Amino acid sequence: MVVSRYVFEHVDDPDWMSRELLRITKPGGWICATTPNSLGYIAIAARMVPNKLHVKALTRIQPDRKPEDVFPTFYSMNTRTALKRWFGEKAEVHAYYASSEPHYHFNSPFIYSTFKFLHKVMPDRLQNTLFAYIHKNA
Repeated sequence: MVVSRYVFEHVDDPDWMSRELLRITKPGGWICATTPNSLGYIAIAARMVPNKLHVKALTRIQPDRKPEDVFPTFYSMNTRTALKRWFGEKAEVHAYYASSEPHYHFNSPFIYSTFKFLHKVMPDRLQNTLFAYIHKNA
């Protein structure tokens, strides 16, 4: 089993990454990934800000975030469709959308509550998190 937690959004070469993950996964094995959904508001906002400004933006949004913990984002493996494109011929892709606790709320109780409400009413395809379970063919 390969576990990937918030890495897929940083992959700039999904063809290489998917081949490598499938190479190291045994036949019948699993690749389990949690990643931002490309259609969620967090990913959309991140794509609106150039990568070179992510550190500056995250310093305001999450003051305790260390600059060395901010990496460029590409969002090339962050939808169910993209995962099926990159893994689908050699694996069965199961993907689900959900939203977790809001983390990007400027320490504002109002913004936090607004996001919590949005998470309850947004359609699945717009939820912030994508959970992927990729079962390599035996």
